[in-house]
Amino acid sequence: MLVLTLGLLVFLLIDTLNEGLENARALPGVLQGISLFLFATLLTWLALLAVSFSRPRGETAACTTSGRD
Repeated sequence: MLVLTLGLLVFLLIDTLNEGLENARALPGVLQGISLFLFATLLTWLALLAVSFSRPRGETAACTTSGRD
């Protein structure tokens, strides 16, 4: 089952990159579509890293309850 999930994620990554680059090529030259796409990709990756490092190690969504019943 893990292989199927990994395969789907790889497919989605490749498809997203393909669509993004295709849309970037369609933009006017003044907007520099390829550079804009690469900058947005880098910014998204850095935002995901910042969110993942903002949580203490070992803490998951299930562990973040306040303990009140």
